Amino acid sequence: MSRRDIGTVVALAILLACIAFAKKATDGCAGNLAGLAGEGATAPEPEDVDKELAAAKALPPAGRLETHLKWIALGSPLATISLETWLESDFPAGSLTATQRASLAETVLESPSRSLRKAAAGALLGDNSLPADGPAHIGCRRVRGELGAKAMREQAGKALGDPEAARWLAAHGPGAMKHLLRALDKGTSGAQAGLRALSRSYPETRRDAISELIPRLRDASKVDAALPALKEIADMDLGTDPEVWEDWWRKLSERLEQLER
Repeated sequence: MSRRDIGTVVALAILLACIAFAKKATDGCAGNLAGLAGEGATAPEPEDVDKELAAAKALPPAGRLETHLKWIALGSPLATISLETWLESDFPAGSLTATQRASLAETVLESPSRSLRKAAAGALLGDNSLPADGPAHIGCRRVRGELGAKAMREQAGKALGDPEAARWLAAHGPGAMKHLLRALDKGTSGAQAGLRALSRSYPETRRDAISELIPRLRDASKVDAALPALKEIADMDLGTDPEVWEDWWRKLSERLEQLER
């Protein structure tokens, strides 16, 4: 089997896993549990969750928050309700360290669980440390459902000259892809990070991103930015020859179409 054929098989497996994961990582807690804990996992018992959340009240805010996020990742509606109540009442502003804020930002941008993204965004907003009306602040509010598509369009304009704004475009969902590709074409450094985050938080967008990036390999003005992004999102390196990438993607697409029939 040639290197290209091996790459096709590997990519096929990765893409199928992403597509399957995307279908499971829905709003419902059962969907989040299936996506994050695996098939056949048992939902957490409310009594266990309630007991640990009650004990976590004695922990520092960061530890209490981690306890909530752990159970939310496992699909507990009780943990989601408990965190929302805490955020609305006495969540202490300024209690998170820079490292914790960075970890929460990564969760907001890259977690395929909508419940977990929303929880992390709420914690960042509750910490009140994000610059008001900055890309991270607006992105978190969009994840929380507090802002609509107008916010994405406004941020898309800023993303052309602001790496952080480009990265945070991923928080606006699949509709941000066209804006991220435009920022990538303009050479904005944060655009590749935004595309990577989008492909992780919304795995179903991975195929669209690859389809858009491969033709850019034949454009001398876009190839330098497109190739690194393509390698990262495709999770492989087939070199610099556009024909090799096109042949690989054609074969992979044909196999995916056959499997989806």
